[in-house]
Amino acid sequence: MGRTLPTSTQLIHEFEQTWQPYARALRKEDRDVLLELFAMVRHQSAPIAFASHPDPFQVFTLAMLGGILKRLVQIERTLNAGQDECDA
Repeated sequence: MGRTLPTSTQLIHEFEQTWQPYARALRKEDRDVLLELFAMVRHQSAPIAFASHPDPFQVFTLAMLGGILKRLVQIERTLNAGQDECDA
């Protein structure tokens, strides 16, 4: 008996394939950013599978936003550490 629902990995792959025409139309630097967003979604494939949300796009968007916020927090910590060193 086969699966009736696609796996999260299959959904993520389908999502990326759907956006390929858009990606090809972007400038190189913008395409690279889009590919980073896709990587953020792939990195969260296990939590996405666990959530099994009826609208995967919402979960994909949340994964992208979480990845962006994580990167922003890392940058802030690095800047604050550098500022602390300058103050010392």
